[in-house]
Amino acid sequence: PDLKFDSEPIQKQFTDKRIFSGSIINEGMRRADFARVVFYLWDKETNLIAADSSFIEGSSYQYKSGIVTDSAIESGEKALFNVSIETSDTTKVEYITKEIHFNIYE
Repeated sequence: PDLKFDSEPIQKQFTDKRIFSGSIINEGMRRADFARVVFYLWDKETNLIAADSSFIEGSSYQYKSGIVTDSAIESGEKALFNVSIETSDTTKVEYITKEIHFNIYE
């Protein structure tokens, strides 16, 4: 798998949280399993303020073990995500970073 953000995520800011939404694409040749997007909020000294993640809204897939997921993303597919991070209205966020995590199962 080769997962990338399809475009810059949309950020909605509220007094008690920030919500990031968008989509990712799998440009690789294999399926990515249990794909999730992680966002980190940092202050001006690069101290971590808060972080959270969410699994993508991907394809349904049943593994040989019988486990069923809806967070798989096949080669060439796009999938949506929505990550909510709780913050206080006095928190001063200076930097935002993001990552995509996944596993590979046969």
